[in-house]
Amino acid sequence: MAARAKTNSKRDRNRARQQARRDAIAKARSEENAVALEDVDHPVKVTDASFDREVLESEIPVLVDFWASWCAPCRALAPSLEQLARDYAGRLKIVKYNTEENRRVAGQMRIRSLPSLVLFKDGEVLDVQLGALPYGRLEAWVRRRLEPKKPFLQRLFGGRSEETDET
Repeated sequence: MAARAKTNSKRDRNRARQQARRDAIAKARSEENAVALEDVDHPVKVTDASFDREVLESEIPVLVDFWASWCAPCRALAPSLEQLARDYAGRLKIVKYNTEENRRVAGQMRIRSLPSLVLFKDGEVLDVQLGALPYGRLEAWVRRRLEPKKPFLQRLFGGRSEETDET
């Protein structure tokens, strides 16, 4: 009887340790995801391995910068992307994909020009921009693609409604 009690208590301790280990792993994963969602006020580096998770499965739109270290326009674009990441924090994730270190995704997307900016929303390509842009044009391009389209008559008449015409 005493041997059986020792065995049961040993099993209970092992189960408790295993459960504690599972809980710690789950907690670490949830904290990692929380940091990933909050930590979008600067460009994030992505690789072939992390591309699907960071871009295609993202809950917010993602702007992917395909770049290389030898590309002068790519380096000139970097400060504008950093500013855009700060300005659109929480609404747009900016990621940088180094085509020298990673080739799979760039090859699949047939990236032939650097820098190439690809805007994704809900895992689908929304638009592509080739070449470096000054911050103002870059921000305007992103804003036009992300803001919801106004109804045709509202765009045509600039937001005037029938009620304002009658008064």
